[in-house]
Amino acid sequence: MKRIGLSYLFPVLTLFALLHFSCKKEVFIDIPDHESQITVNAFLENGQEIAVHVSQSGQISESIDSFLQGATVVLFADDVPDTLAFSDDHWYKTGQKASPGINYLLKVYHPDFEETLSGDAFPAPVPFVLKNFISKDAVDEWGFIYSSIDVVFNDDPGRNDYYELRTELGETVRQESNMIFNGGTRSNDVIIKNEGFTGEFFTGGIAFSDKLFNGDTASIKIRFAYNANVDYVYIILRSVSENYYQYKKSYYRYTVNASNDIWNTSNPVGLFTNIENGYGIFAGYSEVKDSIYTYSEHHE
Repeated sequence: MKRIGLSYLFPVLTLFALLHFSCKKEVFIDIPDHESQITVNAFLENGQEIAVHVSQSGQISESIDSFLQGATVVLFADDVPDTLAFSDDHWYKTGQKASPGINYLLKVYHPDFEETLSGDAFPAPVPFVLKNFISKDAVDEWGFIYSSIDVVFNDDPGRNDYYELRTELGETVRQESNMIFNGGTRSNDVIIKNEGFTGEFFTGGIAFSDKLFNGDTASIKIRFAYNANVDYVYIILRSVSENYYQYKKSYYRYTVNASNDIWNTSNPVGLFTNIENGYGIFAGYSEVKDSIYTYSEHHE
């Protein structure tokens, strides 16, 4: 077999590189004018004070404030109105606390914009139990170790329910070094995969429906980063509204699309919104939080 020397390959590769990277064409894009609209963002949490953030949309080249003053924000709870006050932290707030089962309607008025309208109702909290904790269950592609646990709960029959699973690092009491790895939440459980997610890594919670277990007991395995410097890991189950579920699924697609866009060629992914005549999200949830004591498992 005839060998090809490096002296021959070098000029060929150099010519290929020059041809490949020099083929550029400058393209001018006429970006249409953007009509600014009110943007509303509010997540209602069971038992917490209701707060609404109001801003405005704009083009990427525009410099606009991160909040919009002078708006009139009216919240209707089962048709009972309450006008929210603008606070020092630039949120519109009320002393009212969010509760499950109430039909909320939100109207935002501003003299420079069209009135926006949105509504939501969120379900009651769903208790769960933790089973089958494994301290060192898996290793990811980067060599990081993950613990796992099963989250078990009962689904209410006769209706479509929506949930979100999250993990949070707890307190560090017996810290042995300064390194704490927060690797988000992972799951390749069939219930999660049925949602059409392209991966098993989630940084802001895993949203899913009861399509595969409506009215039955669900058991979902999740993984979180193994941390020798963390004593507790909190497991959180949120029972969420359909608006919340749709928004979180669209946000997952948005973040995956952005992280995979190496050559800036990906098609844009729009975020779900339930704001009529505007942008943003107005949705609610109830949550139950439990913890798993991991320190003894790390030091067996």
